[in-house]
Amino acid sequence: MQRAARALALAIASLWSVSCLEMQKQITWPKYRGPRKRIAVHEFENKSGQKGSPLGAAVSDMIEGVLVETGHFQVISRRNLERVMEEQRLGRSGAVTRQTAAKIGQLIGAEALVFGAITEYGLQESTYGGEKEGEGAQLSIISARVVLDVRMVDTDSGEIILAQTATGEEATFRLEGTSYDSFFNVGSDFNTTLGGKATRKAVRRAVKGIIEAMDAVPWRSVIVAVKPTGEIFIKHGKNMGLEAGEVFSVFRPGEEIIDPETGASLGREMSRIGRIQITEVRDQYSVAQGVDGFGFKVGDVVEKSPLSQPVP
Repeated sequence: MQRAARALALAIASLWSVSCLEMQKQITWPKYRGPRKRIAVHEFENKSGQKGSPLGAAVSDMIEGVLVETGHFQVISRRNLERVMEEQRLGRSGAVTRQTAAKIGQLIGAEALVFGAITEYGLQESTYGGEKEGEGAQLSIISARVVLDVRMVDTDSGEIILAQTATGEEATFRLEGTSYDSFFNVGSDFNTTLGGKATRKAVRRAVKGIIEAMDAVPWRSVIVAVKPTGEIFIKHGKNMGLEAGEVFSVFRPGEEIIDPETGASLGREMSRIGRIQITEVRDQYSVAQGVDGFGFKVGDVVEKSPLSQPVP
């Protein structure tokens, strides 16, 4: 009996130590100021072997929610994404490739598209006590483990800019006679289940990688009007987090480059023609003035990148 008690005490201490360590490593998001980039999340494939539940949709919903929480992104709804895919007959098999991801993202106006798979979603149980008369009820430590395979495509270049594996684990006690259902079911209370908590940890790690990868993707918009007075109007304003005083580079799209073997577009030549600075921000658009360069016109691409340095 003493051995069983010691084993139980060690099990509880072990679980408590893991829980404390996980709390210390919890990922948080510092307050973000700057243009919000447009991003979309395709429904994840369920390759975990866990059948009979909308696990892929639950994971994708959670990723969308955490992306919004960070303040870095404007997340395009999956309903719009699925509607465009259906209209264009893209990804009908349920799988998304680098090529289809780039095309989908361009059609919905996203700068990046996130997709991937749940490759592991399972439980592990360690049992202590209760094996002999007088040792009390069995107590088990139930550990949930979730592994996500995450990919992200830059829709402008069609290149995969993120390929990572994100893992989440969560543990709790289970007394003898308690069902697994309360720990792992995917439903309206998924976030409160053991599997849901492990999934959220994996998702937050995935989103951390998404933010870091998106730092290399320029924020882009377009000039929608140029007045004779020199005022330049660009698409997006407060809705995308723009602020007065920000400086953007302006590019003129050139000839589209076509791959002669496949007929696929390889992008367009882009010529930098100058810089503009935001002077006024409205809800859906912003007003700017030229800093350097000339000849700005409707259709020119506005980009926030390392080239867009503040004006001295």
